[in-house]
Amino acid sequence: MPKSGQKLDAKRRLLLVSPSSLEFKPNVTVIADGSGNFKTINEALAKVPLMSTSTYMMSVMMNITTKNTATMEVIGNGFFMRGIRLENTARAKNYQAVALRVGNEKMSKLSGKVIHNYTIEPHPKFKAYANKFHTFLNRPWKAYSRTLYIQSDIGSFIDPQGWMPWVGEFGLNTCYYVEVENHGVGADMSKHVKWKDVKIVTYQQAQLQYTIETFIQGQE
Repeated sequence: MPKSGQKLDAKRRLLLVSPSSLEFKPNVTVIADGSGNFKTINEALAKVPLMSTSTYMMSVMMNITTKNTATMEVIGNGFFMRGIRLENTARAKNYQAVALRVGNEKMSKLSGKVIHNYTIEPHPKFKAYANKFHTFLNRPWKAYSRTLYIQSDIGSFIDPQGWMPWVGEFGLNTCYYVEVENHGVGADMSKHVKWKDVKIVTYQQAQLQYTIETFIQGQE
């Protein structure tokens, strides 16, 4: 939310409005049956004004099926998504099942994931089998892997080591992994790996760069 006295542009304010509200007026609507402005997200993205400083709002009402890639990939600055469910149903037999892949146009070490005030638990269909598999908070897939869990409820199905290596020593000296004021059985850090870049910071320190206000321009 904006600070006292700070104003949001009209489209940014609409991000807080329910789609059922009469105030909800996106720039474009994407519906596969053709009843919206576009049938596909790519068609709608092609119409986004280049170099615009205004918020461009897109309402998407469709199911998307993909193969051999993430269900959705976002590369850019200031992206905001609300009310969208992403799921990858490829399962383990098809290698990696990535639902959402997020990147940054800037240097790779400036991007990352912040999980703040979430509940980390298995899908209901998976709960009965969760403890039969090793589940980790993350692993350094790329050189500058950066993930923070802040004030979240982490379930008991998370492996006691917390974080998993990728291949050998790759990324262990350039990743940045942080857990801040989490709770739940899986938040116990006593047996977590002791890599150089698994950090212990306070919430006040995390606020300086990694809360919604600073990391994804939440005040703008």
